[in-house]
Amino acid sequence: MITPILRKYESRLVEVNDQLIYFIFSDAEVEAHLKQSTEDNEETYTTELFPDNQFSERLHIKGGALKEFRAKSFNTLVGTSLIAAVEYMLYYIEEIEKFRANVLPSSHDSLRDDRPEQQLENKITAWGGNALDSAIIKTIKYLRLRRNHIAHLRDDMTQDFSSLIKNDANHLNGYWKSSRTNIYDFDLWGG
Repeated sequence: MITPILRKYESRLVEVNDQLIYFIFSDAEVEAHLKQSTEDNEETYTTELFPDNQFSERLHIKGGALKEFRAKSFNTLVGTSLIAAVEYMLYYIEEIEKFRANVLPSSHDSLRDDRPEQQLENKITAWGGNALDSAIIKTIKYLRLRRNHIAHLRDDMTQDFSSLIKNDANHLNGYWKSSRTNIYDFDLWGG
């Protein structure tokens, strides 16, 4: 059943994806431009390299440092995009559970779990619906744990995240590389 809830979150996810693709496109162009501009100017500051850029003074780093700075910027933007996308997904799950409870109340609506993917799976099973493919539940878990890893600035993976990758990454990679959708070269080992 398609609801306005799906359309709302789907459009936000499309927006996040489009902005991320735009950034990746722009980053490829910037990489080529920076390489050309800084090749023989590694000790020259951005204010001299890019005098017409209003942000060159605020950045004020040597040309040789721009490549690493660009890579960090890329990782930050990809991370914040993932955080936003996962938040939209989790809010969608929460809203769809509320919607279902309003349309067809059940004693199982009160099932709670700190793990939203487990809560969703428990409710769907209790409601008597067809169980979701375990790969969907594990993908939600993977995305949530990946988001937590980035958002909480963790240096090391939690035991739960590490275990999920060790035990399920091959299966999930195979699942998502099938004809269901194209996720390009995303790798659940950590890509």
